[in-house]
Amino acid sequence: MKFLADESIEAPVIVVLRADGLEVTAIDELAPGSKDPAVLRRAEAEKRIRLTNDKDFADLAFLQRTAASGVVLVRMGRF
Repeated sequence: MKFLADESIEAPVIVVLRADGLEVTAIDELAPGSKDPAVLRRAEAEKRIRLTNDKDFADLAFLQRTAASGVVLVRMGRF
Protein backbone atom coordinates (compact mmCIF):
# COMPACT_ATOMS: atom_id res chain seq x y z
CA MET A 1 0.00 0.00 0.00
CA LYS A 2 1.05 3.55 -0.71
CA PHE A 3 0.12 6.50 1.50
CA LEU A 4 -0.03 10.28 1.19
CA ALA A 5 0.35 12.09 4.51
CA ASP A 6 -1.26 15.50 4.63
CA GLU A 7 0.13 18.43 6.61
CA SER A 8 -1.71 17.40 9.77
CA ILE A 9 0.51 14.33 10.14
CA GLU A 10 3.63 15.23 12.12
CA ALA A 11 7.06 14.45 10.67
CA PRO A 12 8.03 11.95 13.43
CA VAL A 13 5.00 9.81 12.53
CA ILE A 14 6.06 9.76 8.88
CA VAL A 15 9.62 8.82 9.89
CA VAL A 16 8.35 5.84 11.93
CA LEU A 17 6.04 4.64 9.14
CA ARG A 18 8.86 4.83 6.61
CA ALA A 19 11.22 3.02 9.00
CA ASP A 20 8.63 0.25 9.21
CA GLY A 21 8.84 -0.14 5.43
CA LEU A 22 5.68 1.72 4.37
CA GLU A 23 5.74 3.90 1.28
CA VAL A 24 4.68 7.31 2.60
CA THR A 25 4.76 10.51 0.58
CA ALA A 26 4.38 13.69 2.65
CA ILE A 27 2.53 16.63 1.11
CA ASP A 28 4.75 18.89 3.29
CA GLU A 29 7.74 17.73 1.24
CA LEU A 30 6.07 18.06 -2.18
CA ALA A 31 3.52 20.86 -2.12
CA PRO A 32 3.20 22.59 1.27
CA GLY A 33 0.04 24.61 1.71
CA SER A 34 -2.04 22.46 -0.65
CA LYS A 35 -5.78 22.60 -0.07
CA ASP A 36 -7.74 19.43 0.74
CA PRO A 37 -9.27 19.00 -2.75
CA ALA A 38 -5.81 19.17 -4.34
CA VAL A 39 -4.40 16.67 -1.84
CA LEU A 40 -7.30 14.31 -2.55
CA ARG A 41 -6.77 14.60 -6.31
CA ARG A 42 -3.08 13.84 -5.89
CA ALA A 43 -3.80 10.83 -3.65
CA GLU A 44 -6.28 9.49 -6.19
CA ALA A 45 -3.98 10.09 -9.17
CA GLU A 46 -1.14 8.26 -7.40
CA LYS A 47 -3.43 5.55 -5.97
CA ARG A 48 -2.42 6.44 -2.43
CA ILE A 49 -4.40 6.25 0.80
CA ARG A 50 -4.53 9.60 2.52
CA LEU A 51 -3.29 9.84 6.11
CA THR A 52 -4.78 12.69 8.13
CA ASN A 53 -5.68 13.64 11.67
CA ASP A 54 -8.08 16.35 10.45
CA LYS A 55 -11.59 15.33 11.53
CA ASP A 56 -13.09 18.17 9.48
CA PHE A 57 -11.84 16.35 6.41
CA ALA A 58 -14.80 13.94 6.79
CA ASP A 59 -17.14 16.35 5.02
CA LEU A 60 -15.02 16.47 1.89
CA ALA A 61 -13.97 12.84 1.91
CA PHE A 62 -17.13 11.04 2.94
CA LEU A 63 -20.19 13.26 2.66
CA GLN A 64 -19.17 14.46 -0.79
CA ARG A 65 -17.78 11.01 -1.64
CA THR A 66 -14.50 12.27 -3.07
CA ALA A 67 -12.06 9.88 -1.33
CA ALA A 68 -11.92 7.01 -3.78
CA SER A 69 -8.51 5.66 -2.75
CA GLY A 70 -9.24 5.74 0.95
CA VAL A 71 -8.55 7.76 4.05
CA VAL A 72 -7.03 6.80 7.39
CA LEU A 73 -7.85 9.10 10.29
CA VAL A 74 -4.85 8.99 12.63
CA ARG A 75 -5.53 9.79 16.29
CA MET A 76 -2.52 9.73 18.60
CA GLY A 77 -2.85 9.11 22.32
CA ARG A 78 -1.02 11.14 24.91
CA PHE A 79 2.08 9.59 26.39
